[in-house]
Amino acid sequence: MENLNEFFDAKITVRSLVYLLGDIKGKLQLKDNRIRLFRNTVFGPWLDIPCYANENHLLNYVLQHQVYVPQMSDDCPPIAYKIGNNVLRFGRREFCLITGFRLGSLSYVEKSHSPFVVRVFPERKSAKKHRVKGDDLLYVLKEDTLWSKISDEDAVRVCLLIVAEIIFMGQKPVSYIPAHILTLVEDFHAWNAYPWGEYMWRCFYTKLVNVAPKHYHTYYKKKKETAPKKETAPKTIATYNVFGFVWALKVRF
Repeated sequence: MENLNEFFDAKITVRSLVYLLGDIKGKLQLKDNRIRLFRNTVFGPWLDIPCYANENHLLNYVLQHQVYVPQMSDDCPPIAYKIGNNVLRFGRREFCLITGFRLGSLSYVEKSHSPFVVRVFPERKSAKKHRVKGDDLLYVLKEDTLWSKISDEDAVRVCLLIVAEIIFMGQKPVSYIPAHILTLVEDFHAWNAYPWGEYMWRCFYTKLVNVAPKHYHTYYKKKKETAPKKETAPKTIATYNVFGFVWALKVRF
């Protein structure tokens, strides 16, 4: 098993905003019932995770030692990392052991009508399809008047959606929350029973497989091919985004 990647300098942006857990905990603690309701969900224990640095240089080093995958698989098998003479594998089992989330078959029940959106964003009631972005949820969380006006249950739902998509999935706040997740958040029991480990692992796999060589080929190789003959390398440093819950990978290594 060989690592065929070419190593290069890069700056990475980790899209998983784990620091938001502290903000969420602070707002939920303003009302005992809200913090209690959230702690009773599958995401409850994550409120006590200490804040940590992303250590982007270390993460970039690990990602560049990922064994190249010539063809991605729908089965999302373990990803191998070759560091020195050691080959370390990180897959579903390791991901779920670290996060504590369960595996299982994924279901996608989507509805165009969202009672949650109607209650929290009543101005969107007449829309043909109820949609909400991560930024919309963050605004509700941070705007004291809106935060105090919604019900305790909907306040918890706002936080669950932020944690699921912006923290665990590492999606950009400007992205829309998936319709099936909006449907799922109406039922706390269904939310807790959902196979979040499988959901997050599939995102992790599709976003991180070959992430470093992809950016090398689209940035450095192109720069070298178009640079003047006297220049052997570009002067600027490549940057790339890392999506998915890379906190679990950091703990693994």
